Amino acid sequence: MREKCSEDDERFQRYLNKVIDSEGFDLDEDPLNVYPFTGVRVCRVHFDKPEHARHKEFVRKCINTAIQKHYEALTYVDTLTANYAVQVGYVYFITFRARKNSSSEVKTYQAEVSHDLWGDMVVNKFQEKAQ
Repeated sequence: MREKCSEDDERFQRYLNKVIDSEGFDLDEDPLNVYPFTGVRVCRVHFDKPEHARHKEFVRKCINTAIQKHYEALTYVDTLTANYAVQVGYVYFITFRARKNSSSEVKTYQAEVSHDLWGDMVVNKFQEKAQ
């Protein structure tokens, strides 16, 4: 039993390091089955499946808000990932692709968008993803 705890602790530490290093954007797993109260969760939504249309629409609304507030000269291409944290409402860490209106080159961007209990959206961070 002690070995299992040690493995879980190591896994959780790797997760925490990844959250810190990527600022919540680049997560490939969350240790929900080990620690149910993790900070940032990996969103397991498949944006191309019809049953996830509502969530896809909400994430797209977050992206549109980020583009409008920070870089209106972008045209959305697609969503790559959307991680989230539950706080007073939700905070989404979204990685998506877009192109500048004056160019055909597609680049990857990241936006951290808060959605509070009253329905307000706040863009906390908007950046081109470092390669």
